[in-house]
Amino acid sequence: SFEGYQNLVTWASASMERPMYYNGPRISLDRMAELAPHGLHHNCILSGCLGGELCQCLLHGNGKAEFAATAYIESAKALFPNFYMEIQNHEHPKFMGRGLTSYEKMVGEQTIVRDRLLSLAQDLSVPVIVTNDSHYQTQGQRRAHLAMMARKQHRRKADSHEDQATAGVATEFGTQYVYWTSYMRPMEKIADTLPAWAAKESIQSIHDI
Repeated sequence: SFEGYQNLVTWASASMERPMYYNGPRISLDRMAELAPHGLHHNCILSGCLGGELCQCLLHGNGKAEFAATAYIESAKALFPNFYMEIQNHEHPKFMGRGLTSYEKMVGEQTIVRDRLLSLAQDLSVPVIVTNDSHYQTQGQRRAHLAMMARKQHRRKADSHEDQATAGVATEFGTQYVYWTSYMRPMEKIADTLPAWAAKESIQSIHDI
């Protein structure tokens, strides 16, 4: 809806302002509720990808992850009527076992988090939804994206006065690249990797939205 769009623009703008901006835009749940010009029922809120605070909590919670994650989810549910547990699976056999260390690390962490998210979704009655990071649209754009990311890292290291990046060339950057499957993929294929109940519900959630 237009009201939901206006909420989204407000949040995106606020997340780019200091002091919220820190190595990237960010905004808290409370701040989202505080700033929204319209009712929060106009938006669908997802729990976030592997880099989000919920997944990072589950990965690095030091024994208290479940407690902190539950508190976070309950808060999100209380604020946003349309809150969904975001489930992802970027694993593809084609890219496994090829020395793509950063990609394989990401896949492993995603597997750990995915199991915990599904368990929490059932325990806390949160609907699940399947998504896929789309950093580029088609497989044919991967080479350009790979080169762009390699150049970005090279420039970032130079700007921070670190040693020259040793992986500044796209072909050498492959082991550090994690976006091999981050294009627009069929959601049904990803859903099929989930338990039967989650596969059905995650696709239904897409249709509901």
